[in-house]
Amino acid sequence: MHLIRLIIKYPNLGNLSESNPELIREIFGDEIKFNSEIEEICGFLTKYYDKIYAQPEAIKQDLIWLEKMGIINQQNYKPLPDVEVVNIDDLVTHPYSDIEPFTRLIKTIHFIIYHPLTYKDKEGCLQSLIKAMQQEKVININCGDSIRKDIEKVLKPFGIFPDFTMKKGYFIGTGILSQTDLIKVFRLLEAQANSLSDPVALSVYETFKGRLGNAKIAHSESYPVRAIYNKNIVDLNSLPNDSLAKKIDVLEGAIASGELLELNRFLGSAEFYNHDSQYNQTEDNSYFLIYPLQIVFHNIGWYLGYEYAEGVNKGLFKFERLDRLFLCRKTHQSREMKQQINALNKL
Repeated sequence: MHLIRLIIKYPNLGNLSESNPELIREIFGDEIKFNSEIEEICGFLTKYYDKIYAQPEAIKQDLIWLEKMGIINQQNYKPLPDVEVVNIDDLVTHPYSDIEPFTRLIKTIHFIIYHPLTYKDKEGCLQSLIKAMQQEKVININCGDSIRKDIEKVLKPFGIFPDFTMKKGYFIGTGILSQTDLIKVFRLLEAQANSLSDPVALSVYETFKGRLGNAKIAHSESYPVRAIYNKNIVDLNSLPNDSLAKKIDVLEGAIASGELLELNRFLGSAEFYNHDSQYNQTEDNSYFLIYPLQIVFHNIGWYLGYEYAEGVNKGLFKFERLDRLFLCRKTHQSREMKQQINALNKL
């Protein structure tokens, strides 16, 4: 259960030293280096639980078993194979040592991985899950109360399910889409990321594509069945590192939290003025404070919609090309989300 929980929390567990070294440093510090996948997994088990669980040979066997059961590395849903009974002298037992409750528990985990968020309004969350499992002949008709106890005694306490009450169907970790829907979302992202030149979208897309390939859900060199041909006219690679177009992730975080930002314009950026307009009273290359509200792709370029936070233009709104702006500093001052939403509606 602890191993399953860690795989849910860190889907690339065993390969994080290579794929996400920043996360390894954040959790373990700069001194820790893992020499193998199993060593990395054991390191996480020791860190989060206890070194008694971090036994390499046992973990290898657990991973083989989880793959055999279709909990990991299985492309399509297949009925759970029979769980073998192991006879060990002097075994310390627990409530799930018996074959019937243990098999039911593993079947529930296995089913939800491949059928997330099963839900019908008239039946409710848990009853929808139980009925779906019965229809697939995963469990028999009398297991309803047992499934409820499994959730209360194991699946939630061990972190297989999230702590909050799930009212619209059960899911495990980030597995909220079926494999078919996951591929559809990938195709949509593929169509946009390759044509809009958004560095954040491209980064997420490359990670997504690699993970789907590693999981053998979709070929890493898949055929692009869709494309959006609104090409960004700006070469983002040629922009300075402090350009807002290169700091989309910072900008998105500021928008989501209502954070105040200090910006400036690159020298020589094109400006289009209506000289009779009150909006142009302070349009020079000085620093200015704004609340960013929304990032918009329009025709051939990315724009930032924002609200002036100071000066004669305070409270006024503007759209401006992202590649013409750069981030001076984050103020770490935020306003209430209600104010942010009201401003967005005005924009």
